[in-house]
Amino acid sequence: MMLLALPSSAKLAMPSLSHPLGTDVLGRDIAVRLMTGAQTTLLVVLTAVLVSCAIALCLSLTLVSAPGTHGWLRSALHGAHAALLRVADTLRAIPRVVLVIALAGFLARGAGSAGADDTGALWRLAILLGVTGWMPLMRLLNDLILDARTEPHLQAAQALGVPPWRRFWAHEAPAIWPLLAVWLTASVADLIVLEAGLSYLGVGVPVTMASWGTVLRDVGDVFGSARWLMLGPGMVIGGTVVALQWAADRLGGRTVTKRYTV
Repeated sequence: MMLLALPSSAKLAMPSLSHPLGTDVLGRDIAVRLMTGAQTTLLVVLTAVLVSCAIALCLSLTLVSAPGTHGWLRSALHGAHAALLRVADTLRAIPRVVLVIALAGFLARGAGSAGADDTGALWRLAILLGVTGWMPLMRLLNDLILDARTEPHLQAAQALGVPPWRRFWAHEAPAIWPLLAVWLTASVADLIVLEAGLSYLGVGVPVTMASWGTVLRDVGDVFGSARWLMLGPGMVIGGTVVALQWAADRLGGRTVTKRYTV
């Protein structure tokens, strides 16, 4: 197979009309790579958020189910929920980056060749980020459910014998969903930064796949001779994170105002 060599002018080119953000050391358009990498980054981030949300919601069912039980089962559910909260608090004390790098290195020991297992490595990264991110959400759900149960209409429903699951879906859940949306928005922003950092360190998205983190790593290797290449990935990652955090702040402020004003 004949390989075509790129002209030297196509490598490390400065921004122009044909290449708005320049080209990397292999002559690849940075803007095109960022658009392609957005698909990979969003796939990893959104999958991780859904995994974290599913784990936290499932573990929070012990708190939802406890009021409808009696005797030893109720005590067992309360004990299980308290133990889960202690586990969550303990895991939160460990920096997430350290935890992810340690688990990624452990899982990579049994991985196959890079080219044959890129898709599997991508899904492992997404699930790993999700498994290490459920703890703050579980604590948030615990506080929201307990706070909602102090409302007079919830106490009246409990006194009237309304089943716990019906009370949850009819009264407690509507108070949870808005703040859950705030958490999801902020979590997406945090995971974009985390994915970029992990990929930059070489323990995130595989090197053969384009993501915002791998693009940042590729241009970082030639930072000394082509400093302008860092501008595009930095602006895209920073702008997206700032926009998501702004949206989370606005959504959170609107939710709190709507909840506590008459």
